[in-house]
Amino acid sequence: MWSQSGRPLTGPPKPLDEVGGGGGCVRGSLDDGGHGGIEACVVVLQFVGHGGEGDDTLIGGAGHETVMKTVSNGAVALWWYKDQRRELAEDPRLIPNAIEEMLRWDNPAPLEGRQTTREVTLHGVTIPEDSRVMINMGAANHDERQYENPELFDIHRKIDHHLTFGYGLHFCIGAALARLEGRIALDEVLQRFPSWHVEADRAVQVRTSTVRGWDSLPVTTR
Repeated sequence: MWSQSGRPLTGPPKPLDEVGGGGGCVRGSLDDGGHGGIEACVVVLQFVGHGGEGDDTLIGGAGHETVMKTVSNGAVALWWYKDQRRELAEDPRLIPNAIEEMLRWDNPAPLEGRQTTREVTLHGVTIPEDSRVMINMGAANHDERQYENPELFDIHRKIDHHLTFGYGLHFCIGAALARLEGRIALDEVLQRFPSWHVEADRAVQVRTSTVRGWDSLPVTTR
């Protein structure tokens, strides 16, 4: 059910039992509207090839598109769950786990394509060798066998791991940067604007096969 539709802004979803179903750092200062400069750090990693020569590669995707979607998805969640937003504003120590729950609850990049290297059987279904497979990690993050009441957003949820950044060999190389930026962004927003209202009738959800989130999310701060 989660994978078949977007989240409308009419309210949070009901529980399933109720519905039946060697690098460097490039630094810069950003103008934040009179609150003082915000120092930004972009990580540059160096990958060394077989010939011993290195190419500097800027990890930009983790620092922009998916983080932006995580923050906006989280803003909607905290608008719905106002008590939890109040908790975060009063106790910033809860922010790291809140970011993990945001990543689990509304994955900003839920789909990944893979190709099988051998025949494999999962949950009674056999996938032939050399098959192209679309993996919905967003749906996996809502697996009731792994998470109790997975449709509920809970900043206190105990999360051993989720699949938003992939797993094993394919784990996202920008995960640490994305987590750091998400924590900083949420902390800064809550310090300045501990309460906000989402203009639901003006919000526009992005429609792509790669990312999940908001193309436009107008809010009124309080």
